[in-house]
This record gives sequence, C-alpha cells and structure tokens, in this order.
Amino acid sequence: MKMVVYHLLNACASQTSVNQVSDICVDSPSEGAIRYRLRKLDLETVQQASNDKLKTNTVKTVPRKSQSFANRFR
Repeated sequence: MKMVVYHLLNACASQTSVNQVSDICVDSPSEGAIRYRLRKLDLETVQQASNDKLKTNTVKTVPRKSQSFANRFR
C-alpha cells in the first residue's frame, strides 16, 4: 500500500494524473498496476495513510504551524 500512497500523493502534488506520474517516473508502476492494487484496498485505509503521510512530511517541512489536509477520493 505504501507504493500506492506515494504514487497518489505524487500525482496530487504535481497536479497530474496517475497515468502521467507512471509515464514520468522511471521506477513507478503503470497506471493499470495502481488501479489493480487500489481495487484490492479499502479506500478509507488508503485515505488515512495518505493523510498520515502528508501530516508527517509537513511537520518536518513546516514545523509549529497548524496544518489540515483533505484528500478527495471519487
């Protein structure tokens, strides 16, 4: 699941699609592989993992400021 979360966060951060991230990043899995793995995962778990990763990285980057994040899954 870690790879899926990183892939989704990369797509969000770069304001691109999962397909474009797959095309641009050399070591990233294909869009089909991401979709296949997402079907097998609970989306609430993926959302929570994404939010946790964002919070962890933001605290390291922007300390001592209140932060809130939201991921939208369709």
